[in-house]
Amino acid sequence: MDIVRASSDGFTLVELLIGILIIGVLAAVAVPIYRDYVDRARISEAVTMVQPVFLAASEMCVINALGSATSAQLGTDAPAVFATEKVVASISTTDVSNDGLLVTVVFKSFGGVSAGSTLVYKGVCTNRSMNWSVDPTSTLPTKLLPKQA
Repeated sequence: MDIVRASSDGFTLVELLIGILIIGVLAAVAVPIYRDYVDRARISEAVTMVQPVFLAASEMCVINALGSATSAQLGTDAPAVFATEKVVASISTTDVSNDGLLVTVVFKSFGGVSAGSTLVYKGVCTNRSMNWSVDPTSTLPTKLLPKQA
């Protein structure tokens, strides 16, 4: 007597559904992490663009002339010059004094960043040396703020 056996090739419907469920859970976790990573990379582009302003302010601090520095000397006389296609709307300086200044980066809309969000750096000139920190008046989402200047 030959017994006919059922073929065991392929997957059952339950196995397929479990596989799809696992892939869905992994995607739900990975996509937000990837988006934050892309947003941080774009913000680091803006941080790189602001470095010449930091350098100019540091030079003015060294020669004890930060208080009389003009936006042309700081390189921010035309804020829109810093504009990029996807990330930066403008970079400007405010509150310039012998003690320091604020450098403001205004962003365009991308990922988790809304148009008009700002990253404000506070530069403090002490003993002819500039120290930079992220100012709490920045409106970028906290999780996207750079750790340091």
